[in-house]
Amino acid sequence: MSRHLLCLFLFIPFLSVNSQSYEVGTSEYQFFDSNRNRAIPSLVFYPSDIGGQNSSVASSEFGFPVVSFGHGFVIDPADYGWLAIELASEGYVVVLPQTEGQLLPAPDHLNFGLDIRFCAEELIRLSREEGNPISGKILPRYAMMGHSMGGGATYLGAANQNEVATTVTFAAANTDPSSIDASGSVSVPSLVIAAAEDCVTPVSSNQVPMYENLSNPEKAIITIVGASHCNFTDGSASLCYLGETFPCFGFGPFISRNQQHQRVLLVLKPWLRNYLYSNCSAGEEFVSNAISGQSNGDFNVVAPDESIWNCPPECSSPSNLNASIEGSGFALTWDNVPSALGYQVQVQLNNEAVVTVSSPDNELFSDQLNVDLPYQFKVRSFCPSLGLSSFSDWVSANQAELNFLLENGNTYLAYSSYEENVEITIQSLSGSSFQRISDLPRKGKINLEFLDAGIHVVSLKSNKNFLIEKIWIP
Repeated sequence: MSRHLLCLFLFIPFLSVNSQSYEVGTSEYQFFDSNRNRAIPSLVFYPSDIGGQNSSVASSEFGFPVVSFGHGFVIDPADYGWLAIELASEGYVVVLPQTEGQLLPAPDHLNFGLDIRFCAEELIRLSREEGNPISGKILPRYAMMGHSMGGGATYLGAANQNEVATTVTFAAANTDPSSIDASGSVSVPSLVIAAAEDCVTPVSSNQVPMYENLSNPEKAIITIVGASHCNFTDGSASLCYLGETFPCFGFGPFISRNQQHQRVLLVLKPWLRNYLYSNCSAGEEFVSNAISGQSNGDFNVVAPDESIWNCPPECSSPSNLNASIEGSGFALTWDNVPSALGYQVQVQLNNEAVVTVSSPDNELFSDQLNVDLPYQFKVRSFCPSLGLSSFSDWVSANQAELNFLLENGNTYLAYSSYEENVEITIQSLSGSSFQRISDLPRKGKINLEFLDAGIHVVSLKSNKNFLIEKIWIP
């Protein structure tokens, strides 16, 4: 189980989310997937306070979500720098795998799709470990994206994967194995962006069947009027433009590359804010921009009922908060709230001191709290468009323990509770004998030699009614 650590006496206020522009840092990562024995060199663009190569990642309350982007056939990942810089400046960590860039042998599309997914998940894993530059900097939520071959590979990598928050593709190409077939196994919200003047991966034979196969109702296909296949790059993809020259005779006129980029961002940015930052007002903005773009002739839009993207009436409070002792610490879990970006947890000791911490996920772990003390916990959601929910009720961990020990030929009952005045009852299963031992100290050990043979039910009760029962078979 992945877990987020609670540090004692750490207070983190709720900050505005995704509302500032960052400088952009860049770095090169060498990922390695041991399951496939595969090295995955990658470019990473990320929010930074100072910018530049290998600069530190900026801080954020919940961390920054990940966008993993797959390049097109024989296109350098750096040719999508315009997009990576734009997204990183707005609070996303963008990773671009540099694998499968060769002309020959033919790229391995399935492995490339798995690379796109692996890079995102590896950044999240590294963020949960201490001692590296991105520790605690990544929000555990990611999008898989790609252009042309990388768009098709996105569906290969996202098939049957619920961990992916969303997919976005640009002029996605059918691959080998078929990304059209694989799209039928992609069950997450998906945005399909197509180019109306695309002669390399024509819309009708590539993106339309992919869109139709996608099973999640939160999907849309937006075809940019006047857009070309290669203008999703920054213009440096010479082999792409060369390959586009002859097949595209008679196509056009094309809009400028800058116009194409601006139309992409008009729908892409709110889509990502909605699904990676849980900002439901951005979902409504996406719908508005798509409709406006269609009205003024910039887009052709196919989407289900726009009400799918309406904001819920309020930010829901988390339910089923559970606190338990795990090893030397407390483990907290609760049901996920889909519209929440993260959660605020309060920790209380003796009905007095309150510690407030934040978690981007619906779980928290602390080994810095003394499990012998009566801590209580409650949690509330944070929804960027809707604010804070109400808190859940206080809950406490079951901090009572019963264990049977065999020492020097004798059987002992070892018990513990964080309160004094412990009461232990021992009753035979047949009902023939009953023992109650009251006013015991908080911890102790009782010799059970006085018990008759037979099966007994042993229970412990404290002043707070924390109750635990075990069956003892001598």
